[in-house]
Amino acid sequence: MGCGASASETKGSDAVVPSTSPPSAPATPAPAPTSRFSCAMFSLDLGSEYEAQMREVYEILKEQGCDVLIRDAADDGEMIEKRLSKIKEEEGVLLAVCTSNYAAFDGRPHNTYFELDFAYENKVCVWPLRVENIYPPIPAWGTGRNSRDPSGNGPAIIAIAIGPKSDGVKMKCLDCRSQTAEEIAAAISKNLKRE
Repeated sequence: MGCGASASETKGSDAVVPSTSPPSAPATPAPAPTSRFSCAMFSLDLGSEYEAQMREVYEILKEQGCDVLIRDAADDGEMIEKRLSKIKEEEGVLLAVCTSNYAAFDGRPHNTYFELDFAYENKVCVWPLRVENIYPPIPAWGTGRNSRDPSGNGPAIIAIAIGPKSDGVKMKCLDCRSQTAEEIAAAISKNLKRE
């Protein structure tokens, strides 16, 4: 996949079996995570304090000829699913704008939880964009904090898709704190093909 990493590793038993065959050649190293992606989709919470800045990043990337997608409030589920399918089919990347509550399971269809889960399940590379001090995100869950997520689906998808011990296909997070839209766009554009 585009990140140069497999989504999961095969886990064997702890038993050591002596081998009588000669050692095999080392595996071909995975490509560096600076591989160029054909397209990217921003995954962000609409209405967050970072939405305007990320839309500015989006516009800069579009002006540079990058194939980038972003959700609008008027988008229906079908449109969001088409965009997600595009980044899957074209080996693109999901740009996860990681607020502290990113990927909250809030009962709304086609939210950031849905987008991150789609990326994880379909082995789409995720590039976390850190915008807050709390990282990785800790979406609210439990009866007292988020009645729509009593069992912790939000934190679970964070753990398996982008957390430090995740087995998801991901790149190292891009620290966007105190960065301008131009600086963020410059960092992202290094990994995107131009049209």
